[in-house]
Amino acid sequence: GDDGSAAGQTIQAPFEVWMDIVTGKDHPKSIKIHGIDLCNPDEDYSVSQWYSATTQIICQTKALPIVVGGTGMYVKSLLYPPDTLHIPINYPLRKRLATLSVNDLKFQLQQLSPLRLQNMNSSDQNNPRRLIRAIEVAQHLSSHKTKTTSQSKLALKALIIGINPPLDRYIYYQKIKQRVISRIENGAIAETASLIKKYSVNQKAFSALGYPLLIRYLTKKINKDELIEAWTQEELRYAKSQLLFFRTIPNITWFTHGEPMLLSKVEKIVKTWYDKDN
Repeated sequence: GDDGSAAGQTIQAPFEVWMDIVTGKDHPKSIKIHGIDLCNPDEDYSVSQWYSATTQIICQTKALPIVVGGTGMYVKSLLYPPDTLHIPINYPLRKRLATLSVNDLKFQLQQLSPLRLQNMNSSDQNNPRRLIRAIEVAQHLSSHKTKTTSQSKLALKALIIGINPPLDRYIYYQKIKQRVISRIENGAIAETASLIKKYSVNQKAFSALGYPLLIRYLTKKINKDELIEAWTQEELRYAKSQLLFFRTIPNITWFTHGEPMLLSKVEKIVKTWYDKDN
């Protein structure tokens, strides 16, 4: 609570205003969560902006900050902030690069920084936004003649806990599928229909998981069963890629969903860590 006890306040990887059900903001109302509703769907939002907002929250709160989620890159930037974090956005460059194909973007990055391209995982190498940011960073470093390094030491005192998915693949599939169905039942279709009346579907925010498929459903290109299955498969692929990314973050204590006494084990390790540092 506010007395600084281990009952902390939660910080989530960023979500846009109005994008609630599809992005999974349907959390218990009794839990105060920071880091949501940070921008509108038509606004750019970067890791650097989230890092600045989050570190400010951490410095201001008296409770124990608990960072949850979400996108591994955001979590890693908080724990091990790279020097590139504060390289500014180059809007004219982004506008020009936005017209290029993935292969053209790869070619440009290869010319600027072969090592940067080589160090990107397969998913990022096929993600236009990641490639554009990599080109932006490489071009900035080239013009400013500076070198960057990734921190190998934690920037914050932190206990990092990871939860592996259930070992039973069918249970894993069913849990994700039920989550998708729950979002649809809670109004994901109506939410998306309302959003596309206010904003262009070409906004970057509509590339978030679920929205492209919901838009296809609303334009009668797929039926509801196809929507559910395709959305479930997308979530499974994303979960796999995020799990792989989290494996690159050192010092994570891993548990497995469904293992005996899971909650007790997590509580014990948290209490031991908290008592030691406080």
